[in-house]
Amino acid sequence: MTMASSSSSGQMTHPQAAVGASPCRYGVGSRVLMVSERRRDEKFQWMEAEVYKMEPAEGGTRVCIREVGGMNEEFEPVVVPHTTAAFQQLADLHAGGHGFHCFDHTPPQHLIPLQTVDEVDAERFCVDPSIKPHDAKDPLSFLSLPPSFMPPLPTDIITTTLLPLCGGRENLALKLKSTLCCTSTEVGNAIGSAAVSAIDSIIEKNGLTGAIGCRPLRRHLQRQPGRAMDVCRPFRLIRLHYLMVTGGHWRGNVPLLRLAKSCGKIQQLPIELTNDDLQHVGSKAVIDSRPEAIRQYSLYAHRLGHNMRLTRRADGLEEMDGYEVTVHTRRTVPDEYRNRFDATNPPRCFDYGSFRGLVIKRMALLSSRQVSYQSWRPSPAKCRRISDLVAQPPPLWDGCRTIDYTIFGDPRRLVILHGEEEGDEFAACIEMIKYPSGSADISLYTTEAPRQGVRPTTRWTAPPWSCCQTSDITRQVTHHTISVCRGASRAE
Repeated sequence: MTMASSSSSGQMTHPQAAVGASPCRYGVGSRVLMVSERRRDEKFQWMEAEVYKMEPAEGGTRVCIREVGGMNEEFEPVVVPHTTAAFQQLADLHAGGHGFHCFDHTPPQHLIPLQTVDEVDAERFCVDPSIKPHDAKDPLSFLSLPPSFMPPLPTDIITTTLLPLCGGRENLALKLKSTLCCTSTEVGNAIGSAAVSAIDSIIEKNGLTGAIGCRPLRRHLQRQPGRAMDVCRPFRLIRLHYLMVTGGHWRGNVPLLRLAKSCGKIQQLPIELTNDDLQHVGSKAVIDSRPEAIRQYSLYAHRLGHNMRLTRRADGLEEMDGYEVTVHTRRTVPDEYRNRFDATNPPRCFDYGSFRGLVIKRMALLSSRQVSYQSWRPSPAKCRRISDLVAQPPPLWDGCRTIDYTIFGDPRRLVILHGEEEGDEFAACIEMIKYPSGSADISLYTTEAPRQGVRPTTRWTAPPWSCCQTSDITRQVTHHTISVCRGASRAE
């Protein structure tokens, strides 16, 4: 069983006919899953298709299939044999023309459990133009590596869930994982439930409980009266499992998501993953090509607003709000970030020390108001103090998140004072800039609402004395070492 880069939402609305009940198990209106024969948005995509015409053919029935909705893609007609005898020429698998694959397995009667993967409930269809033509000298020549857009089925799910349904034949299960697309609701539900359990375990292990959940995905696995099951859902869950496993260490997303809530980007935590979230992570090839921090961010970036959205261009480069995101390697990283280089969370272009730093800086400054700004020319003690803080090894002030970046060559530093802890209701941060001339700037930003009766100066600015909690937290965190809150004690 495999999963693809993207799928259209669809449901199986027609019951499956058992082999033997009619010459062909399909009828006009039967639903199957297919993979597009042409690339869409630079990738192949899963789609729900429908049998719209059936014709007699030599040794079987010619089945004509087209996409339901979308682009109404029409697939090459396929002849489905009347009997399963033709499938026995190749052990368990048979490759038909134009990449149409049909699977059949009839295990010995004593191995058949109550639910089994056999010709009755699990004929398989998968259009895959990348699979090599069948070589008569090698019956399994088409069983090459899985296409780049199809993540493999997790090994633990194969052994604990799928294998018992296959009559315990391990060699068969190994063949299934790289080529199958399941149209059986019973098998699909079993795979989906196992995938959700595995995802829950990953969430708990990575400390994401309270930040990320998958309750909607779990709920839709349950059959509801009068509602057909979504045949695409197991593949979405397999894609999510693949992303969670290959995403590396996820703990760094917890403070980021808390900050997003403090900035008003999301309304509550945990964020409950839905099918829409899974549509944004990209294909297996896209997932594999991204560093871990970008893989993780792709799962929820679209929730944070248009200016925080991450998109993959046709040339393979990443963009955020129209700005190119260039990822460095250890060989290309600028000297100022070399000692702190992390391949899983690499610097972005020549501007930011890490990708996650870019995300936090943009989110914090784009969501907040400036409540204080001070600038000093070279020489004064306060100017030297700011320059020293910009050059001091991070983190500042007892472990506050410290983000280093440069804009037009000017070194800058953002320090998160508030907003990353559980229960924080607003975000506050300080930005410091050191210029080549020796002058320095310092600004205080916050998302705290101004006191009742106090109007912000503009949409982006407000007087410091209008945000009492921000002023108090700033003095407490910085230990009164800087006077960024000048005028904070002013009366209304």
